[in-house]
Amino acid sequence: MTAFVLIKTPVADAEALSEQIWELPGILGIEELPADGQLVFRPDLDHHFVRFDGRSQYNAWLRTEEYRRGDHVLLKVYYTGEFPETFAVIGRGTVEPEDYLAQMRDQHHGRVIGKFWVGPPWESPRRTSFQLVSANEQDARSTIPVIIEPGTAFGLGDHPTTQLCLELLASIPRPRRVLDFGAGSGVLAIAAAKLWPGCELCLTELDQQCWSNIESNFALNGLPAPPVHADVPAGKFDLILANIYLEVLKSSVLKLDAKQLILSGILGAEQLTEFKRHLAGWRIIRQLEREDWFALQLERC
Repeated sequence: MTAFVLIKTPVADAEALSEQIWELPGILGIEELPADGQLVFRPDLDHHFVRFDGRSQYNAWLRTEEYRRGDHVLLKVYYTGEFPETFAVIGRGTVEPEDYLAQMRDQHHGRVIGKFWVGPPWESPRRTSFQLVSANEQDARSTIPVIIEPGTAFGLGDHPTTQLCLELLASIPRPRRVLDFGAGSGVLAIAAAKLWPGCELCLTELDQQCWSNIESNFALNGLPAPPVHADVPAGKFDLILANIYLEVLKSSVLKLDAKQLILSGILGAEQLTEFKRHLAGWRIIRQLEREDWFALQLERC
């Protein structure tokens, strides 16, 4: 049997909390269940359960204004061993072992995003009924496949910021030297490597636990993995990709030596206005928005 816990967290904190949980021993997987005023988890229907504890606590949360506002999500964390008591756990349970793998495959499917198909290794553009994010049916079968193993942040193009960056990426003239700043799962770097074979590709990522995931995802795509650095390599870049937090965009990315930037991680009009105050020396070429997230293509003035 596989154990799980349900952890309540504000939407804005979900990514950072997931990364923190992944560092714990014995973590098998994490599902994010959005709380948008709909029933996000049905203990009697969603699984073949051996046990579910905390039913009254969970049901009480469903009656709160916090839940109805939809500004929280549930992280459903599968684990082995002991799970620490330091998180806002509102339910615990166990499921049959095969349930997690089946649920993972049922949850993660390929999708077409502009020129790219992004999906898990058990699917392909020709073997799945994929979701179209920003392409039409006629163009869908000629997309560039980007294969990503689920389990890392922003991995499968689920998040609007990843989708927006991929859309902007496809319209850039061929660069010679590209930096993926904060590479995460490597999805943007892999897309760049396939879009521009032979370009010099540099990656930075502070979380060294991501480095092996990046290497594995490059291998899934039949590509040699470029070295991943903790610090930005020296020299100029034709293009820098950065799907990261607003404060890092302002304090670090805008100061790097590049001809063009593709940036995302800006949530809402207020953050966008704040970010634009820091664009001295840059001009906006394109601006995209999805679900209140913004992405920008910038060019050095």
